Amino acid sequence: MKSRTTSSFTLIELLVVIAIIAVLASLLLPALSKARERARTTTCSNNMRQHGMSVQMFSADNDGYLPNWTGHEKVAGYEDELFPADDNMTTSLYRWYMSSSSNNFWDYHEPLTQMQCPSNAQHASALENIGSWSGNTYVVSDRFSRWQRSTHRARKLDNVSADKYMIMEENEFSNKYFFNATYNFNLIPGSIGTPHDGMNITFFDGHMEFLRFATHPATYDTAPLDADLY
Repeated sequence: MKSRTTSSFTLIELLVVIAIIAVLASLLLPALSKARERARTTTCSNNMRQHGMSVQMFSADNDGYLPNWTGHEKVAGYEDELFPADDNMTTSLYRWYMSSSSNNFWDYHEPLTQMQCPSNAQHASALENIGSWSGNTYVVSDRFSRWQRSTHRARKLDNVSADKYMIMEENEFSNKYFFNATYNFNLIPGSIGTPHDGMNITFFDGHMEFLRFATHPATYDTAPLDADLY
């Protein structure tokens, strides 16, 4: 009678297979990660294009005026006024992305509140806090209108050069309210351009561009960023 023989992996063969799988994974995972980030960058780009369109629609419906990036809450009965008199405002502040009866831009912004930058570290938190101080991952230019007690600045879209930055991703060079890069020269570059090695920007004419960074910007005007466009 012939003896039956069975084949099986030896320990060395098993280790070789595991090593091959590990090498393949090390080659594929970075590529998958980059592909996933490219998809997020595209999503962010589409989001910002929609946000830019909402600003243009607001301007068209309000005699050409840009929304207030910030303002004081209005007293009852004056919420519909874009630029009320000082006596008709309180001292409580709202921002352009906040749910407030004083924020005339909210009806335009509310349908887009889920459109946050998926690469932003605060993405999940922003979605959980829509309409509040922390419910946002984008910043708008301080060329927008600003209307507070003793601070009256009504700006029209047609009076802003089309090539200026209107909306940017939130980063160390900006905050949720306006571009502060030109006011603070001690900002430290960190996550700007991370992880997709660049920044989506919507311009005042409504078009959107992705500015790719060769290296992380050292200042707010490191190429391809341009200090004259803030």
